[in-house]
Amino acid sequence: MKYGEIKVGEIQGSKDYEDAILLLAEEFPDHRDTNLFYQYEFLLIAKKSNEVIGMITANKYLPRKALLCDIVVEEKYRSAGVGIKLLKEMGIYLRERGHTHLLGFTPKNNKK
Repeated sequence: MKYGEIKVGEIQGSKDYEDAILLLAEEFPDHRDTNLFYQYEFLLIAKKSNEVIGMITANKYLPRKALLCDIVVEEKYRSAGVGIKLLKEMGIYLRERGHTHLLGFTPKNNKK
């Protein structure tokens, strides 16, 4: 897969939404009943063709700063640049909305 084949943007309909919630729930089962639009202020998805292969979520944290909540990439597309592209595009998306920082935390036991 080529980096240019990955398109990042907002959810554009019910299929994108359903695919995104399924992807998130696969990684974090407690999100199965989450309303993405209610829970997250900022949400982008990564698509290859018409398939949602990744997503990134964030919320306001402090004035002009946002906190990364989740970043998920379908397992078969990991280590192919999808996560990096999601982070980069979220940074651009937030900057366009007046934010200066995107903060995030990783659990200590996350070796990947």
